[in-house]
Amino acid sequence: MRNISIASLLSACLALPAVAAEPTKTLVLGLPADCLGDGVTPVVQLKTALMNAVPGTEVIILDARRDERVADYVVEAPPQGYTPAWTMKRLETALRPVAAHLYQQCRQKGATEDPVGPNDLQLPRFLDDVGRTVFAGRGGAKAIAVIGSARYRGEGDHSFDFGPEPGWPSLGHLAQPPSITPFGTRGREHNLSDVAVDFCTTDQWATERYQAYVQQFESLWIGAMGGTLATFSANIPQCLERWVSATTSGAPVFRDSGKDQAVVMYHLPPASGLGNDPTAFLHTPNTASEPPPTSVGQARVGVTWDCACDIDLYTFIRGVDHDYVYFGHPVGPTSVHLHDYRDATSTDMDTAWEVIQINDPVDLSNLRILINLYSGGGPEVSGRIRLEFQGRVYETTWHLTGKTGNRGLRNGLTPVGTDVWTEIDTLKLAKLK
Repeated sequence: MRNISIASLLSACLALPAVAAEPTKTLVLGLPADCLGDGVTPVVQLKTALMNAVPGTEVIILDARRDERVADYVVEAPPQGYTPAWTMKRLETALRPVAAHLYQQCRQKGATEDPVGPNDLQLPRFLDDVGRTVFAGRGGAKAIAVIGSARYRGEGDHSFDFGPEPGWPSLGHLAQPPSITPFGTRGREHNLSDVAVDFCTTDQWATERYQAYVQQFESLWIGAMGGTLATFSANIPQCLERWVSATTSGAPVFRDSGKDQAVVMYHLPPASGLGNDPTAFLHTPNTASEPPPTSVGQARVGVTWDCACDIDLYTFIRGVDHDYVYFGHPVGPTSVHLHDYRDATSTDMDTAWEVIQINDPVDLSNLRILINLYSGGGPEVSGRIRLEFQGRVYETTWHLTGKTGNRGLRNGLTPVGTDVWTEIDTLKLAKLK
Protein backbone atom coordinates (compact mmCIF):
# COMPACT_ATOMS: atom_id res chain seq x y z
CA MET A 1 0.00 0.00 0.00
CA ARG A 2 1.33 3.42 -0.89
CA ASN A 3 1.50 6.06 1.85
CA ILE A 4 0.46 9.59 1.05
CA SER A 5 0.16 12.63 3.28
CA ILE A 6 -3.22 14.24 3.77
CA ALA A 7 -1.72 17.49 2.56
CA SER A 8 -1.15 15.95 -0.87
CA LEU A 9 -4.53 14.22 -0.94
CA LEU A 10 -6.42 17.05 -2.58
CA SER A 11 -4.41 16.84 -5.79
CA ALA A 12 -4.76 13.06 -5.79
CA CYS A 13 -8.53 13.38 -5.37
CA LEU A 14 -8.74 15.80 -8.24
CA ALA A 15 -7.01 13.25 -10.45
CA LEU A 16 -9.79 10.69 -9.95
CA PRO A 17 -11.97 9.81 -12.95
CA ALA A 18 -14.59 12.52 -13.17
CA VAL A 19 -18.19 11.56 -12.51
CA ALA A 20 -19.34 15.12 -11.99
CA ALA A 21 -17.69 18.49 -12.28
CA GLU A 22 -18.29 18.96 -8.57
CA PRO A 23 -19.10 16.20 -6.06
CA THR A 24 -22.65 16.42 -4.80
CA LYS A 25 -21.26 15.49 -1.42
CA THR A 26 -17.79 14.85 0.00
CA LEU A 27 -17.46 12.32 2.81
CA VAL A 28 -14.20 11.75 4.68
CA LEU A 29 -13.79 8.85 7.11
CA GLY A 30 -10.90 8.71 9.57
CA LEU A 31 -9.90 5.31 10.96
CA PRO A 32 -7.72 4.70 14.03
CA ALA A 33 -4.55 2.62 13.92
CA ASP A 34 -6.52 -0.41 15.05
CA CYS A 35 -8.55 -3.20 13.44
CA LEU A 36 -11.73 -2.21 15.33
CA GLY A 37 -12.60 -5.59 16.78
CA ASP A 38 -12.62 -8.38 14.23
CA GLY A 39 -11.77 -6.13 11.29
CA VAL A 40 -14.83 -7.39 9.41
CA THR A 41 -17.79 -5.81 11.19
CA PRO A 42 -16.68 -2.20 10.46
CA VAL A 43 -16.54 -2.95 6.72
CA VAL A 44 -20.03 -4.44 6.80
CA GLN A 45 -21.30 -1.40 8.71
CA LEU A 46 -19.61 0.93 6.23
CA LYS A 47 -21.08 -0.88 3.20
CA THR A 48 -24.55 -0.78 4.75
CA ALA A 49 -24.33 2.95 5.38
CA LEU A 50 -22.94 3.74 1.91
CA MET A 51 -25.79 1.87 0.21
CA ASN A 52 -27.79 5.04 0.87
CA ALA A 53 -25.19 7.44 -0.55
CA VAL A 54 -26.42 9.52 -3.47
CA PRO A 55 -24.67 9.20 -6.86
CA GLY A 56 -21.83 11.68 -7.26
CA THR A 57 -20.81 11.42 -3.60
CA GLU A 58 -17.04 11.23 -3.19
CA VAL A 59 -15.89 9.00 -0.31
CA ILE A 60 -12.32 9.36 1.02
CA ILE A 61 -11.11 6.97 3.72
CA LEU A 62 -7.95 7.78 5.68
CA ASP A 63 -5.90 6.43 8.55
CA ALA A 64 -6.29 9.38 10.91
CA ARG A 65 -3.17 8.58 12.88
CA ARG A 66 -0.73 7.90 10.08
CA ASP A 67 -1.78 10.38 7.40
CA GLU A 68 -2.32 7.41 5.10
CA ARG A 69 -4.92 7.17 2.35
CA VAL A 70 -6.75 3.86 2.55
CA ALA A 71 -9.37 4.18 -0.22
CA ASP A 72 -11.37 6.64 -2.28
CA TYR A 73 -14.55 6.01 -4.19
CA VAL A 74 -17.12 7.98 -6.17
CA VAL A 75 -20.65 6.65 -5.81
CA GLU A 76 -22.08 5.69 -9.19
CA ALA A 77 -25.70 5.63 -10.28
CA PRO A 78 -26.76 2.04 -11.04
CA PRO A 79 -27.65 1.31 -14.66
CA GLN A 80 -31.33 1.29 -15.39
CA GLY A 81 -33.00 -1.90 -14.26
CA TYR A 82 -30.17 -2.99 -11.95
CA THR A 83 -30.99 -4.09 -8.40
CA PRO A 84 -29.35 -2.96 -5.11
CA ALA A 85 -27.16 -6.03 -5.42
CA TRP A 86 -25.25 -4.20 -8.18
CA THR A 87 -24.53 -1.30 -5.79
CA MET A 88 -23.42 -3.70 -3.04
CA LYS A 89 -21.04 -5.44 -5.44
CA ARG A 90 -19.51 -2.13 -6.49
CA LEU A 91 -19.10 -1.17 -2.83
CA GLU A 92 -17.42 -4.48 -2.01
CA THR A 93 -14.88 -3.78 -4.74
CA ALA A 94 -14.32 -0.18 -3.65
CA LEU A 95 -13.91 -1.10 0.03
CA ARG A 96 -11.47 -4.00 -0.46
CA PRO A 97 -8.55 -1.71 0.47
CA VAL A 98 -10.35 -0.90 3.74
CA ALA A 99 -10.80 -4.58 4.54
CA ALA A 100 -7.13 -5.20 3.72
CA HIS A 101 -6.07 -2.27 5.89
CA LEU A 102 -8.08 -3.48 8.89
CA TYR A 103 -6.84 -7.06 8.39
CA GLN A 104 -3.25 -5.79 8.48
CA GLN A 105 -4.01 -3.83 11.66
CA CYS A 106 -5.39 -6.99 13.27
CA ARG A 107 -2.23 -8.93 12.35
CA GLN A 108 -0.03 -6.24 13.89
CA LYS A 109 -2.18 -5.80 17.00
CA GLY A 110 -0.15 -6.50 20.09
CA ALA A 111 3.04 -7.06 18.10
CA THR A 112 4.57 -3.76 19.18
CA GLU A 113 4.08 -1.42 22.06
CA ASP A 114 2.06 1.60 20.93
CA PRO A 115 3.10 4.68 22.98
CA VAL A 116 -0.11 6.49 22.12
CA GLY A 117 -2.87 3.91 21.96
CA PRO A 118 -4.51 2.18 18.98
CA ASN A 119 -7.80 4.05 19.12
CA ASP A 120 -6.31 7.52 19.52
CA LEU A 121 -6.90 9.62 16.44
CA GLN A 122 -4.66 12.68 16.79
CA LEU A 123 -7.89 14.48 16.02
CA PRO A 124 -6.65 18.12 16.14
CA ARG A 125 -4.09 17.48 13.40
CA PHE A 126 -6.45 15.30 11.37
CA LEU A 127 -9.32 17.79 11.31
CA ASP A 128 -6.98 20.66 10.49
CA ASP A 129 -5.38 18.79 7.58
CA VAL A 130 -8.70 17.63 6.12
CA GLY A 131 -10.26 21.07 6.47
CA ARG A 132 -7.33 22.85 4.79
CA THR A 133 -6.75 20.36 1.98
CA VAL A 134 -9.59 18.00 1.13
CA PHE A 135 -12.42 20.47 1.73
CA ALA A 136 -10.67 23.63 0.59
CA GLY A 137 -12.72 25.33 -2.12
CA ARG A 138 -15.25 22.50 -2.38
CA GLY A 139 -18.96 23.04 -2.67
CA GLY A 140 -21.74 20.62 -1.87
CA ALA A 141 -22.40 18.94 1.44
CA LYS A 142 -19.32 17.98 3.47
CA ALA A 143 -19.00 15.57 6.36
CA ILE A 144 -16.23 13.91 8.37
CA ALA A 145 -16.71 10.73 10.39
CA VAL A 146 -14.07 9.42 12.76
CA ILE A 147 -14.10 6.04 14.47
CA GLY A 148 -12.02 5.76 17.61
CA SER A 149 -11.39 7.33 20.98
CA ALA A 150 -12.68 10.83 21.74
CA ARG A 151 -10.05 11.07 24.47
CA TYR A 152 -6.98 12.83 23.08
CA ARG A 153 -3.50 11.57 23.89
CA GLY A 154 -0.49 13.33 22.42
CA GLU A 155 2.30 11.53 20.61
CA GLY A 156 5.05 13.41 22.41
CA ASP A 157 3.69 16.13 24.68
CA HIS A 158 1.20 14.68 27.15
CA SER A 159 0.30 18.00 28.79
CA PHE A 160 -3.09 17.98 27.07
CA ASP A 161 -3.98 14.32 27.47
CA PHE A 162 -7.53 13.42 28.50
CA GLY A 163 -6.12 10.74 30.82
CA PRO A 164 -5.12 8.58 32.57
CA GLU A 165 -7.45 10.25 35.07
CA PRO A 166 -10.65 11.35 33.28
CA GLY A 167 -9.90 14.85 31.99
CA TRP A 168 -10.75 17.39 29.31
CA PRO A 169 -9.64 20.93 28.32
CA SER A 170 -11.15 24.15 29.59
CA LEU A 171 -12.90 26.33 27.02
CA GLY A 172 -10.02 28.80 27.36
CA HIS A 173 -8.05 26.61 24.95
CA LEU A 174 -10.29 27.57 22.04
CA ALA A 175 -9.15 31.20 21.71
CA GLN A 176 -5.46 30.26 21.73
CA PRO A 177 -3.21 29.68 18.68
CA PRO A 178 -2.37 26.06 17.89
CA SER A 179 1.21 26.72 18.99
CA ILE A 180 -0.04 27.03 22.58
CA THR A 181 -2.50 24.14 22.67
CA PRO A 182 -3.53 21.50 20.13
CA PHE A 183 -7.12 22.67 20.67
CA GLY A 184 -6.39 26.29 19.78
CA THR A 185 -8.57 27.59 16.96
CA ARG A 186 -7.05 31.02 16.38
CA GLY A 187 -6.36 31.16 12.65
CA ARG A 188 -8.49 28.05 12.09
CA GLU A 189 -11.88 29.71 12.47
CA HIS A 190 -13.03 28.66 8.99
CA ASN A 191 -11.22 25.33 8.54
CA LEU A 192 -14.41 23.32 9.01
CA SER A 193 -16.94 25.81 7.61
CA ASP A 194 -20.26 24.05 6.99
CA VAL A 195 -18.76 20.63 7.77
CA ALA A 196 -20.71 18.05 9.76
CA VAL A 197 -18.47 15.99 12.07
CA ASP A 198 -19.70 12.60 13.27
CA PHE A 199 -17.77 11.03 16.14
CA CYS A 200 -18.28 7.27 16.34
CA THR A 201 -16.70 6.72 19.74
CA THR A 202 -15.07 3.52 20.99
CA ASP A 203 -14.50 4.74 24.57
CA GLN A 204 -15.48 3.13 27.84
CA TRP A 205 -16.50 6.21 29.84
CA ALA A 206 -15.78 6.52 33.56
CA THR A 207 -19.21 8.12 34.03
CA GLU A 208 -21.97 9.46 31.81
CA ARG A 209 -21.18 12.92 33.18
CA TYR A 210 -17.58 12.65 31.97
CA GLN A 211 -18.80 11.66 28.51
CA ALA A 212 -21.08 14.72 28.52
CA TYR A 213 -18.16 17.03 29.43
CA VAL A 214 -16.02 15.68 26.58
CA GLN A 215 -18.95 15.95 24.15
CA GLN A 216 -19.62 19.54 25.19
CA PHE A 217 -15.98 20.56 24.80
CA GLU A 218 -15.54 18.88 21.41
CA SER A 219 -18.81 20.33 20.14
CA LEU A 220 -17.70 23.86 21.03
CA TRP A 221 -14.19 23.19 19.69
CA ILE A 222 -15.48 22.01 16.31
CA GLY A 223 -17.97 24.89 16.29
CA ALA A 224 -15.12 27.37 16.82
CA MET A 225 -13.70 26.13 13.50
CA GLY A 226 -17.00 26.64 11.70
CA GLY A 227 -18.23 23.04 11.86
CA THR A 228 -20.94 21.15 13.72
CA LEU A 229 -20.49 18.10 15.91
CA ALA A 230 -23.47 16.29 14.42
CA THR A 231 -23.04 12.93 16.18
CA PHE A 232 -21.24 11.76 19.32
CA SER A 233 -22.20 8.14 19.79
CA ALA A 234 -20.92 4.61 20.36
CA ASN A 235 -23.64 3.36 18.00
CA ILE A 236 -21.34 3.06 14.99
CA PRO A 237 -23.96 1.99 12.41
CA GLN A 238 -26.17 4.96 13.31
CA CYS A 239 -23.16 7.28 13.38
CA LEU A 240 -22.14 6.18 9.87
CA GLU A 241 -25.69 6.61 8.58
CA ARG A 242 -25.70 10.22 9.77
CA TRP A 243 -22.27 10.72 8.17
CA VAL A 244 -23.52 9.48 4.80
CA SER A 245 -26.52 11.83 4.99
CA ALA A 246 -24.26 14.75 6.09
CA THR A 247 -27.06 15.87 8.39
CA THR A 248 -26.70 18.05 11.46
CA SER A 249 -30.33 17.73 12.52
CA GLY A 250 -30.86 16.76 16.13
CA ALA A 251 -27.32 17.70 17.15
CA PRO A 252 -27.21 19.09 20.71
CA VAL A 253 -26.33 22.76 20.98
CA PHE A 254 -23.94 23.88 23.71
CA ARG A 255 -23.04 27.43 24.62
CA ASP A 256 -19.82 29.08 25.68
CA SER A 257 -20.37 31.66 28.40
CA GLY A 258 -17.03 33.32 27.62
CA LYS A 259 -16.13 33.16 31.32
CA ASP A 260 -13.92 30.07 31.19
CA GLN A 261 -10.73 31.67 29.82
CA ALA A 262 -7.98 29.81 31.68
CA VAL A 263 -5.94 27.34 29.61
CA VAL A 264 -6.09 24.35 31.96
CA MET A 265 -7.10 20.70 31.98
CA TYR A 266 -10.08 19.72 34.10
CA HIS A 267 -10.33 16.39 35.88
CA LEU A 268 -13.30 14.74 37.53
CA PRO A 269 -13.34 15.25 41.31
CA PRO A 270 -13.16 12.10 43.42
CA ALA A 271 -16.28 10.01 43.77
CA SER A 272 -18.88 11.32 46.20
CA GLY A 273 -20.18 9.48 49.25
CA LEU A 274 -23.63 10.92 48.62
CA GLY A 275 -24.87 7.92 46.65
CA ASN A 276 -24.85 6.90 43.01
CA ASP A 277 -28.08 8.63 41.94
CA PRO A 278 -27.48 12.40 41.91
CA THR A 279 -31.19 13.10 41.35
CA ALA A 280 -32.76 10.90 44.05
CA PHE A 281 -32.98 13.79 46.54
CA LEU A 282 -35.06 15.78 44.07
CA HIS A 283 -37.92 13.28 44.31
CA THR A 284 -38.01 12.72 48.08
CA PRO A 285 -41.68 13.35 49.03
CA ASN A 286 -40.91 14.68 52.51
CA THR A 287 -38.41 17.41 53.29
CA ALA A 288 -36.72 18.10 56.62
CA SER A 289 -37.96 20.64 59.13
CA GLU A 290 -35.13 20.15 61.65
CA PRO A 291 -31.56 21.37 61.20
CA PRO A 292 -28.72 18.88 60.52
CA PRO A 293 -26.51 17.80 63.43
CA THR A 294 -23.55 19.71 61.97
CA SER A 295 -23.00 22.39 59.33
CA VAL A 296 -20.15 20.49 57.63
CA GLY A 297 -20.62 17.74 55.04
CA GLN A 298 -21.00 16.79 51.39
CA ALA A 299 -23.91 18.41 49.58
CA ARG A 300 -26.04 18.51 46.47
CA VAL A 301 -28.02 21.55 45.33
CA GLY A 302 -30.84 21.39 42.77
CA VAL A 303 -33.04 24.08 41.21
CA THR A 304 -36.13 23.97 39.00
CA TRP A 305 -38.55 26.61 37.70
CA ASP A 306 -41.94 27.14 36.11
CA CYS A 307 -41.55 29.34 33.05
CA ALA A 308 -40.42 29.03 29.44
CA CYS A 309 -37.13 30.69 30.32
CA ASP A 310 -33.55 29.71 31.03
CA ILE A 311 -32.50 29.65 34.68
CA ASP A 312 -28.96 28.80 35.78
CA LEU A 313 -27.62 27.58 39.11
CA TYR A 314 -24.30 28.84 40.52
CA THR A 315 -22.31 27.87 43.62
CA PHE A 316 -19.17 29.30 45.17
CA ILE A 317 -17.28 27.91 48.21
CA ARG A 318 -15.35 30.61 50.02
CA GLY A 319 -11.72 29.61 50.56
CA VAL A 320 -11.96 26.77 48.02
CA ASP A 321 -13.27 27.97 44.67
CA HIS A 322 -11.56 30.54 42.49
CA ASP A 323 -14.57 30.89 40.19
CA TYR A 324 -18.28 30.14 40.28
CA VAL A 325 -19.26 26.59 39.36
CA TYR A 326 -22.05 26.76 36.75
CA PHE A 327 -22.78 25.66 33.17
CA GLY A 328 -19.87 27.68 31.76
CA HIS A 329 -17.37 26.48 34.38
CA PRO A 330 -18.72 23.06 35.26
CA VAL A 331 -15.97 21.69 37.51
CA GLY A 332 -14.34 23.25 40.55
CA PRO A 333 -11.84 21.77 43.00
CA THR A 334 -14.61 19.74 44.62
CA SER A 335 -17.87 20.68 42.83
CA VAL A 336 -19.43 19.38 39.61
CA HIS A 337 -22.28 20.99 37.62
CA LEU A 338 -24.31 18.03 36.38
CA HIS A 339 -26.72 19.40 33.77
CA ASP A 340 -27.75 22.63 32.04
CA TYR A 341 -31.48 22.78 31.29
CA ARG A 342 -32.65 25.70 29.18
CA ASP A 343 -36.39 25.43 29.68
CA ALA A 344 -37.74 23.42 32.61
CA THR A 345 -41.25 23.46 31.17
CA SER A 346 -40.06 21.73 27.99
CA THR A 347 -39.92 18.54 30.06
CA ASP A 348 -41.57 17.45 33.28
CA MET A 349 -40.80 20.19 35.79
CA ASP A 350 -40.27 17.52 38.46
CA THR A 351 -37.36 16.04 36.47
CA ALA A 352 -35.82 19.15 34.89
CA TRP A 353 -33.53 20.10 37.74
CA GLU A 354 -30.09 21.68 37.41
CA VAL A 355 -27.84 20.04 39.99
CA ILE A 356 -24.43 20.88 41.45
CA GLN A 357 -22.73 18.20 43.51
CA ILE A 358 -20.12 19.05 46.17
CA ASN A 359 -17.96 16.01 46.83
CA ASP A 360 -15.73 17.18 49.68
CA PRO A 361 -17.15 18.28 53.05
CA VAL A 362 -18.13 21.94 53.00
CA ASP A 363 -19.19 24.27 55.81
CA LEU A 364 -22.58 25.62 54.74
CA SER A 365 -21.61 29.03 56.11
CA ASN A 366 -19.04 29.21 53.27
CA LEU A 367 -21.37 27.98 50.51
CA ARG A 368 -22.93 30.63 48.28
CA ILE A 369 -25.89 29.55 46.12
CA LEU A 370 -27.08 31.89 43.38
CA ILE A 371 -29.81 31.70 40.73
CA ASN A 372 -29.71 33.67 37.48
CA LEU A 373 -32.27 34.44 34.79
CA TYR A 374 -30.18 33.82 31.67
CA SER A 375 -32.92 34.46 29.09
CA GLY A 376 -36.68 34.83 28.87
CA GLY A 377 -38.55 36.17 31.84
CA GLY A 378 -41.43 37.65 33.81
CA PRO A 379 -43.68 39.22 34.94
CA GLU A 380 -42.39 36.92 37.70
CA VAL A 381 -40.21 33.86 37.58
CA SER A 382 -40.34 31.41 40.46
CA GLY A 383 -39.25 27.92 41.33
CA ARG A 384 -37.94 25.59 43.98
CA ILE A 385 -34.48 24.83 45.31
CA ARG A 386 -33.42 21.73 47.22
CA LEU A 387 -30.37 20.93 49.33
CA GLU A 388 -29.24 17.37 50.15
CA PHE A 389 -27.11 17.46 53.28
CA GLN A 390 -26.33 15.13 56.19
CA GLY A 391 -28.92 12.60 55.05
CA ARG A 392 -31.66 15.22 54.95
CA VAL A 393 -33.36 17.10 52.10
CA TYR A 394 -34.31 20.76 52.53
CA GLU A 395 -36.47 22.83 50.19
CA THR A 396 -37.57 26.43 49.75
CA THR A 397 -38.96 28.60 46.97
CA TRP A 398 -37.38 31.53 45.16
CA HIS A 399 -38.61 34.41 42.97
CA LEU A 400 -37.17 36.76 40.35
CA THR A 401 -38.88 39.83 38.88
CA GLY A 402 -36.71 40.32 35.77
CA LYS A 403 -38.58 40.73 32.50
CA THR A 404 -35.64 39.52 30.41
CA GLY A 405 -32.38 37.67 31.13
CA ASN A 406 -28.88 39.10 31.21
CA ARG A 407 -26.97 36.00 29.94
CA GLY A 408 -25.40 35.43 33.34
CA LEU A 409 -21.74 36.21 33.90
CA ARG A 410 -21.20 36.73 30.17
CA ASN A 411 -21.77 40.47 30.57
CA GLY A 412 -19.39 40.79 33.51
CA LEU A 413 -21.97 41.97 36.04
CA THR A 414 -21.51 41.15 39.70
CA PRO A 415 -23.95 38.28 40.25
CA VAL A 416 -26.03 39.93 42.98
CA GLY A 417 -28.33 42.90 43.48
CA THR A 418 -30.37 42.95 40.28
CA ASP A 419 -33.79 41.63 39.31
CA VAL A 420 -32.23 38.74 37.38
CA TRP A 421 -30.15 37.37 40.27
CA THR A 422 -31.10 36.03 43.67
CA GLU A 423 -28.88 34.55 46.37
CA ILE A 424 -30.19 31.77 48.56
CA ASP A 425 -29.46 32.01 52.29
CA THR A 426 -27.82 28.59 52.64
CA LEU A 427 -27.97 28.45 56.45
CA LYS A 428 -31.63 29.45 56.42
CA LEU A 429 -32.39 26.83 53.76
CA ALA A 430 -30.83 24.16 56.03
CA LYS A 431 -32.83 25.40 59.08
CA LEU A 432 -29.58 26.48 60.75
CA LYS A 433 -30.92 29.96 61.42
